[in-house]
Amino acid sequence: MEELLKYGIGLRVVINNMKNFKYILLLIIFMSFLQLEGQEELRFGSDCITAKDNESLYRLSKMKDEDTLQGDFIFQSLRGKLKYGRWSDGLGLATSHLRPKGKAAADLLKSKPSEKNIDKYNEWLWKTCENALYDGLYEQHDRAYCTDKNKGVGEIILSYIAIKSGDDKFNYFYILPGKQNSAANYLKYNRPKDITIYYLVTAQYGASQVSDKQFTDPALYQRQKVTLSDRVGYQRIDIKNFEEMYEDIYETKSGKSVVLILAGIEVNSVYEGSIYKDITCIGDIGNFNTPDKFQYVPK
Repeated sequence: MEELLKYGIGLRVVINNMKNFKYILLLIIFMSFLQLEGQEELRFGSDCITAKDNESLYRLSKMKDEDTLQGDFIFQSLRGKLKYGRWSDGLGLATSHLRPKGKAAADLLKSKPSEKNIDKYNEWLWKTCENALYDGLYEQHDRAYCTDKNKGVGEIILSYIAIKSGDDKFNYFYILPGKQNSAANYLKYNRPKDITIYYLVTAQYGASQVSDKQFTDPALYQRQKVTLSDRVGYQRIDIKNFEEMYEDIYETKSGKSVVLILAGIEVNSVYEGSIYKDITCIGDIGNFNTPDKFQYVPK
């Protein structure tokens, strides 16, 4: 930062004293390079075997409307910070996830490569974070968020959804219940049946040097009970009291082209799997993509 300030002061001197625009342009490019170089130095995240999930999310079930869920909730994208191995940031978005255990966990930890081999180390970090929340976002379809804690009942995860994009309102979002990389796997694992949705609003969200999207201290606006069908494919959820909520959120009238909120999902009951009766999965939650992405049906 001190170097950037130094170059900023130098730029003002150049603007005041130099008439040659070419030199000014070169200095601006150099400053941009320094900022990009700082982003490149973003460190790898931790592994998801030794790092903890976010049990503070259990508070949601006891919160009242307008209560605040304190913390920073970080979403890294597949083409963004996840390239830097930040898979463990997703642990802050779920109360639990399905982890390797016993010998499988020990062997995976022993196989840790050197950080100097960036590609292999990033791949290893992803393997340790398999089944964590980022596997259940971004319309990936071949992956899923899964947990074996309490058969998934009482567990809570967070996603973000859009309620405004340009001139369009979104009074709904989609959920892909179960593990839907194939129709056969859908029946093998538990699927959410009854869920509680917590809609959380924050005035502070956006990108930073260490996050692609970060939501800070969101407040509970309302909750909604929904019973999901036991079938493959995405299911649409219409947001309760949408127009009232839309009008209450200042950002929808502030001129922002996109307005995002958080949706917490608590699993209240499940459809039992035919084989993995202790494991409950969710394949995706969202609405911020082209409609064809949500027409997916596994074969």
